[in-house]
Amino acid sequence: MFMRQKQLGSGIAMIALLACVVVTWSAPAHADMLVQYTFVESSVGINNPSAAQTAPNFTATNMTATSTSKGAGITNANYNLFFGPTGAPNTALSIRGTALTSESAAINNNRYFEFTLTPGTGYTFASLDTLVFDWARGGDQGTRGIYAYVSTDGFATSTKIGQQVNSSGTAWNIGQSYNIGLTNVTGPVVFRFYSRAEGADNRDMRFDNIVVNGTLIPEPASLALMGIGGLLMLSRRRHSA
Repeated sequence: MFMRQKQLGSGIAMIALLACVVVTWSAPAHADMLVQYTFVESSVGINNPSAAQTAPNFTATNMTATSTSKGAGITNANYNLFFGPTGAPNTALSIRGTALTSESAAINNNRYFEFTLTPGTGYTFASLDTLVFDWARGGDQGTRGIYAYVSTDGFATSTKIGQQVNSSGTAWNIGQSYNIGLTNVTGPVVFRFYSRAEGADNRDMRFDNIVVNGTLIPEPASLALMGIGGLLMLSRRRHSA
């Protein structure tokens, strides 16, 4: 009888410990930097940069991030690495193209660049909080606009998270921030920047220091397995003691 009570007590203790493990690991955490793109190159004026040249310079563990890539509406010659906020080697991604007068025209003409974030196996984006970046006009003429969208289904549907429309000036805007507002995402997330410029078709918008902040955690099933594994180890130690 005493042995059964002892075993029952041990079982209850293990279940309580498992619950503590799951709750502790799944509790909300503060947002961290998940990915950063700085486009650092030794020279400027690089047309149609390679995937290696537009790859993120930082990616958090237990997830992947693609290089940036351009939409079909942007030619190789209009997809460049050019002067960033402080000049080379701090280059920026420059998007040029056919003159467009509206956001819908930029979308319909596939005038964008994008990148994709994917949580690793057994992990989920508990939250995707902010998209932060620096941007500037490549010249002082014509109204220009950028429009940021995010999608969790390959752009079958999407959500607009911010825009900037500016008619003059060439100064860099540092630390522009948009709220993303996604939670519990277990699959790929695509971020797109659409761009347009009125007037001449060689006017560009430039982007640098792109950062996505959020929280990446193990999925509940993974947490349970981790807890069970820990409990089995404790049980073996107890029986061998």
